[in-house]
Formats: sequence, C-alpha cells, structure tokens
Amino acid sequence: MRLNPFKCAFAMETGKFLGFMITHRGVEANPEKCEAIIRMTFLGCIKDVQRTTPQASIKETPFLLTYRVDAVIPVEVGEPSPRLCLGRVEEVVEKDLVDETREMAHLSETVLKQRIALRYNAKVLKKSFEHNDLVLRCNDVGFPTPGEAKLAPNWEGPYRVKEVVGSGAYKLERLDEKEVPRMWNVGNLKRFYS
Repeated sequence: MRLNPFKCAFAMETGKFLGFMITHRGVEANPEKCEAIIRMTFLGCIKDVQRTTPQASIKETPFLLTYRVDAVIPVEVGEPSPRLCLGRVEEVVEKDLVDETREMAHLSETVLKQRIALRYNAKVLKKSFEHNDLVLRCNDVGFPTPGEAKLAPNWEGPYRVKEVVGSGAYKLERLDEKEVPRMWNVGNLKRFYS
C-alpha cells in the first residue's frame, strides 16, 4: 500500500473529508456547500416541484419516467452529494430497467384506479324497472310545464314503463296510454309508490 503525498496531511487544524470540514471541534458544514445552497435558484413554479417529487400512486417521479434519469438539484451539480456519488453505479443499471419501472408504475396506477372504482361502485345503488312499473320522471330534463317557473315540482308523473330498451333506457307512457316522446335514462326516473 502506498500513500499519496498530495492527499496526506498531518497535524492540520481543519481538513476536508467527503465534502465536510473536520476540525478539532468535530464535523462542520463546508462553507463552499453553504454558499452553493444560498446561491441556488429556486424552482420556478409548483409544476417543477411536482415533476421532481415521487407520486403517491406510482411511487416514481414523472421526471424519471420521462427522461430515464432522476432529477438533480443545482447544488448537486457543483458539489456532488453522497446520493450522487453512490448512485452512479445504480444509475447505469436503472437506465436498463426504466421500461420495467414504467410498466410497474402503470400497473400500480391501474390497481389504484380499480380499487377506487370498486369502493365507489360499492356505494352506488342499482335501480331497474320492469314492464308496467309506475315511475316518476325528473322535471329538470324535460320541457317545463307552462306557467310554472321556479315553483314547479321536481318530479312529474306517474308514468308507466312501456318498454325496457336496455342499458338503463326506458320508453314511458302516461296512464291514459299516450306515449311520452323519446327514451328516458334510469338516472332521471324513480319508482312511484301508490
């Protein structure tokens, strides 16, 4: 083993080691790094912050998924941090694995969307009507009754279900068997209890 005379220093008051200042008082912050942080330009807008922050749903940064490298703040460009020094080897491996990372992010996003849809759909009450059921029709959808403005009732009817078209669509008729124009969606109908 040989010692490099230019890198060896003995009996010194202070010295730089791994980017930190070592003194007789202990480890202190490097003034050059502090100056670099003070001169650092801040991110311009909230979008810049969002691009460099890992998203909760996919656990990756959009910057990494787009450019295949992790974002580096300006301070790390001038003074490499331990994250960068130790990450160089991993970065080469990660560039090969970016497609897999994108695929895993897509899969985790899909799973999250399915979980949200399942939870939402569990609260939805399905309603359906059969032939000859009596229903009320939402008054907001059709033409308003003449002479009644704001004080018109919210529901009109009762109407009889003439035909079940499918996919939640129904043809209605009045109780005197006159057909109501156009088909009506189940969202605009509710059961009439007599």
